[in-house]
Amino acid sequence: MRCGTLTGVGEGRRPRRRRVPRQVRSQATVDAILDASERILAAEGLGSVTTKRVAQVAGISIGALYQYFPTREGVLAAVEERAWRGHAMALASKVTELGGQPLATALREVVRTMVTLIAAKAAVHSMTNDEQLPAEMRAVRRDLLERTVSMLAGALASRYPGQIRRANVELALAMSIHAVTTLTFIGMRDFPASVNTGEYAGEVAAMITRYLVD
Repeated sequence: MRCGTLTGVGEGRRPRRRRVPRQVRSQATVDAILDASERILAAEGLGSVTTKRVAQVAGISIGALYQYFPTREGVLAAVEERAWRGHAMALASKVTELGGQPLATALREVVRTMVTLIAAKAAVHSMTNDEQLPAEMRAVRRDLLERTVSMLAGALASRYPGQIRRANVELALAMSIHAVTTLTFIGMRDFPASVNTGEYAGEVAAMITRYLVD
């Protein structure tokens, strides 16, 4: 795994865009496409995310959408990538913010933040577990996860050298992120009230912290 930022995530693996936005108006169009896709995922499910439906909800022509995304898979990959980029930035900011705290305290807050982030984007993250999606889409998610883990491992290692008590720190963090994602989905389904109050996040944080530190 590579320590660093999420620059270049999925390059060479993800479905390609026809055009990369370089102006404010172009970026606004791409944001509208991705926002529309997320709304459809949350309200109607993966099966309703078609290029025609996305263009309709985004308020643009299908031709305008195709300027940036030639396929449905390209749209979905970009939605997933944007979510993980946002998560990585938020987690890095949280680690920096808590740099003076003991490791156990910092980990609990990082995991709490992760539960909140994943719950807010549950529709996005659940789609890549769907067997309808091609293998290349699942590869995109693996690559995004790898970059997020590398970033988090680097940030924690620089502030808490040698304090995570696992033989393979990046593997342990990858397993932890997978666990937090799965547990968040379970919590939203079975314990929604506890997720909403933050109690569920606290329990998940305590469990992951014990695994990484004790």
